Amino acid sequence: LNTGPGWPALAAALTMEASAGAAAIAATGTPSIPATAALPQTGPALAPALLFFLRALTGQSPPEIFGQRLLPLLEAAGQAALGRRVMEEFGQHARLANEAVGQDWRVAAVPLLHDGALEQVRFYLRARGRDDGDAAEQGNRFVVEVDLSRLGRLQLDGFVHHKRFD
Repeated sequence: LNTGPGWPALAAALTMEASAGAAAIAATGTPSIPATAALPQTGPALAPALLFFLRALTGQSPPEIFGQRLLPLLEAAGQAALGRRVMEEFGQHARLANEAVGQDWRVAAVPLLHDGALEQVRFYLRARGRDDGDAAEQGNRFVVEVDLSRLGRLQLDGFVHHKRFD
């Protein structure tokens, strides 16, 4: 299953934001919080940030900082087309995260900032409800797929049932 090319428009927009400089940012009247604050980053807040962005994708609602800071900054820099591409890219990933493919699995590609580079973490999600048969299989199954620099590609499989996590 191909989850697409990642987030190239977002990566380009973040590069432009980083090079904009404080004066350009102040001139737009946008919040002083960088757009990267809305993205999952390696560190102690990784898990909640991943879940926040995953929820934004499944809710098809981009993080507010995109509209409050990133898009106005791109527009002021003459890069409005790049801003539209960022929002289109988010929409494509949101549609993918909300459409079941093969046996009710959904795929979500979440951007991850690691060492200043934008990477991608893929979540494969499958919810089984009360009408899906065996009570032992009721719950949410997920697979997290990452590419690690030293270990290579890694998949972690999990299952959440009531308040139990396996």
